[in-house]
Amino acid sequence: MPPKHTLDDIKLIESLPMGFANPLLFISNEWIDATQLRVFLQHSATPRAETPPPPIKIESEMLPTRLGTANPVLLEKAVVKTRIWTEGTREVVEILSDSDEASGSEDFEVRGHGPRVSSPLPPSDIPTESSDMASDFDAESSSDELDIEPELLQSKTRWLDPEISSRVRVGEFRVTTDVTVQRVEYLTGFPSLYPIPSTPTAFVIDVQDPRFEIAKKGGGLHTVDALIKNKDNDSWTGNTGTGDSKVAVHFEVGKPAILCRRSRLGCKGAFVCEQVDDQLLDVERRDLDPASRDAVFAAQRQTRRDDGTTAERKVIEFLQLVRSQKCRAVDKNGRKCQGVAILRSKKQVSRGHHHFLGCSGYRADFTSGHHSTSIPDDVDEDMLIRGLSGAPLVAGSSKDTGPCSAIVHPTTGLKQQRCPHSHIVDGIAIISRIVNRPCHATRTIYVPVDASIRKALIIHPRNLGHNHPMPALKRPSLAAKESYRRCIRAVGCVGATVSKLYCSPSTQLLLDGKKPGEFAPALHSNQIKCKLVREAKMEVYPAGLDLAGAFQLFRDDLKKPIDECYIQRLVTMPDGGVIILTGLAALIELLDDMGVTSFETDTTFKRVEGEVNEWNVVIFLKSLQRAVTIARAYVNDASTDFFERLYDKFRSLKVNLTGGPIAFKCFFEGGNLLALNSDMAGAQVLGSTCSFMKTNNPDYSGISRDTPAERVAPKFIKLCTTHGKCAVLDFRSLVSESEY
Repeated sequence: MPPKHTLDDIKLIESLPMGFANPLLFISNEWIDATQLRVFLQHSATPRAETPPPPIKIESEMLPTRLGTANPVLLEKAVVKTRIWTEGTREVVEILSDSDEASGSEDFEVRGHGPRVSSPLPPSDIPTESSDMASDFDAESSSDELDIEPELLQSKTRWLDPEISSRVRVGEFRVTTDVTVQRVEYLTGFPSLYPIPSTPTAFVIDVQDPRFEIAKKGGGLHTVDALIKNKDNDSWTGNTGTGDSKVAVHFEVGKPAILCRRSRLGCKGAFVCEQVDDQLLDVERRDLDPASRDAVFAAQRQTRRDDGTTAERKVIEFLQLVRSQKCRAVDKNGRKCQGVAILRSKKQVSRGHHHFLGCSGYRADFTSGHHSTSIPDDVDEDMLIRGLSGAPLVAGSSKDTGPCSAIVHPTTGLKQQRCPHSHIVDGIAIISRIVNRPCHATRTIYVPVDASIRKALIIHPRNLGHNHPMPALKRPSLAAKESYRRCIRAVGCVGATVSKLYCSPSTQLLLDGKKPGEFAPALHSNQIKCKLVREAKMEVYPAGLDLAGAFQLFRDDLKKPIDECYIQRLVTMPDGGVIILTGLAALIELLDDMGVTSFETDTTFKRVEGEVNEWNVVIFLKSLQRAVTIARAYVNDASTDFFERLYDKFRSLKVNLTGGPIAFKCFFEGGNLLALNSDMAGAQVLGSTCSFMKTNNPDYSGISRDTPAERVAPKFIKLCTTHGKCAVLDFRSLVSESEY
């Protein structure tokens, strides 16, 4: 069959824009009448006035089930939403998704006369029976300008995080049908602060890397927007993990749109002293220039220098101190005292003062536990009396303090209700409040509905910069906290302290060769690090690290096989004595090694807090040529009866774990142990002797059962006779030195 079109016809048809031919309905160009097309183009050559986009038109269309066939099979009628746009001299029909219709317009500048690209329908909204159709929809949804991926340039943004870098695409980019930006920056992670450039910019964060998969306590991963807000040191209203609507969003050029949930946030602003210097707040913060923050730091250093430099300031500081203290007294009914600090007369003048500050709740029937404070020597008592009564410290305003520099970090916010600095206004000492300064900056975060797509796009509608200085980087991010927790686990939760973590080689190794404060600015704070250490300990030992925690660990150990248990015995006595005996079967078996001829016990290893002491059992293992601790006990008493009970438990444990006794040669035939070494006071020696005498066989040992303990002890106990403390050697008074 001869071709329908000449070469000129084909060139004309192929030169037409996409709006004149819909490949979804017409697979080839054979349907076009070239003669009528030329007539149409001649009559439509005059440019038509551009009009705003008309309302969405909903039509029923017959869609093919498979493309690329000569006679496509048609589906039943499906509702297709379209919008007709005018571009120059042509009309473009755009196919819309449900999310495009529902999406509200952003308060953001839309450039151009209309979208040259239609957002692709979400897969669930495409009435198709094959994946081929979906791919063709995606191909059609890309505009001419999105066909070629422009080269990404290295961004000139100077991020405050050394590990963050970004590349930028410059040029108009349609994020959604209603939002267009002029730049897109692609970031390698979550920054501590975001700029708001004067040129409308979108920030794309792609965190598919497993290192960004941070788990929540209750299970599951933190959402990308939760990680964004957590790392950001500006504070924003609005929740994470949810959105107020859904919309199709383009993240990259030439890639199909992704259905996202949209969250609109507002900046919480700054929290400042009522007397703050307005010049410190007179900023429009767009870039990440720390000049505004450095100016605040400099002013705060000067404020701290000025505090307490005059007699009036010293009085105010003391007033603030006593007013912030609360009385801890509790009456006989269990009610806390509600008194405040008032002046009370001294019985006699001392240190130049006639008064002290006492609690107003003190009375004859409630005298104990009330708070009282002496007036410091450098505080003027007369001026203090005027300050307490609310009268001016001095006449006039000559001693008034200047503007304040207190700007509270947004993570603290209104938790700090009072300014810590001294203020004098018209001669009167005042306590200034911390108030909120609103900010009009806004933010919209788009996060894919599909949680497996770990990325987000951020824009700042209305493009308004912050009206407050850059905050200090004090917020500890989830990633920084998790890194520090790894350091805690490496050192060991039980003995972990901030100082130990700082000096530990494992800390520097886990933090990329950096100290905690270098790794994350928030980890300069000892308060934050102490809290993380405490939380790590409570996570491993939820019942605590005192006796209650030990009881819980003991109960947990009872569920294990006997050779895996560590806490072997836990004994409480009527007089309050506690024995927590610990050890592993494999270590206690070493007492039967023929190369082991003695062991020693000691309670001088004070490595626990409070009244509990540590008691160790140590052997010298010849095969390793080193001392080995085979058992430990945690005890809170040191009497003879207490040590007798302790050794009873240790002996029974040995039999329970190994099947044999602690075999001293003087008590057991074929025994391997010659001596128990001790340098402690007599209570331990006598207690151990009383315990081991319970296994005595007089027929073998030749020791009568009624032999006093102090006479039996030299048979198997060897004391240190060179110890420097006489208290350690007081057992020598019980027996003659010749016996040792």
